[in-house]
Amino acid sequence: MIRFAACVLAALFAFSSFALADDDDDDDDERSHRQQDLAKLHNMLYQKNCASCHFAYQADLLPSRSWKAIMQPSALVKHFGDNAELAEGERLAISAFLQANAADVRRTRWSKKLLRGLSKHETPLRITKLSYFVRLHDEVPTRLVTGNPRVRSWSNCSACHTEAKQGSFREHEIDIPGDNFWDFD
Repeated sequence: MIRFAACVLAALFAFSSFALADDDDDDDDERSHRQQDLAKLHNMLYQKNCASCHFAYQADLLPSRSWKAIMQPSALVKHFGDNAELAEGERLAISAFLQANAADVRRTRWSKKLLRGLSKHETPLRITKLSYFVRLHDEVPTRLVTGNPRVRSWSNCSACHTEAKQGSFREHEIDIPGDNFWDFD
């Protein structure tokens, strides 16, 4: 019965997210893709459990196989240095939501770019290691991120991307804490 309830919850959560991204893939200009939004997260279980410790990453930032690996019980025990164990029903529901809204499932402009160059057998566990992420951030000096006590990590998206929680990573919405002079143009 618990497993059935978890599956029902998972199905409901899987459909509770929507994307503002345009599925048209005609334009390959990276700057135009910076203007696309990712899926907004409307999954309270995911927000409650994951955003209590870190930024709740949009599901379409990784392929479904990555979310599946990240959400395994053994992986959650050592979740990037922390114990993030969840009750089995919650784990299954969150995992189903993330996988159903993953980059390889949604197939938005953003996700297509994120997945480009990634083999079907690669299972990235860090968004910050994806080549597309690296290319978009290569112009930002490390001192403004890892050397910045108000940012500290490339994975702290919402520290600089003021609308990240809403799924928007537009360039004009970037505000790097403690640096009023950085110009992206």
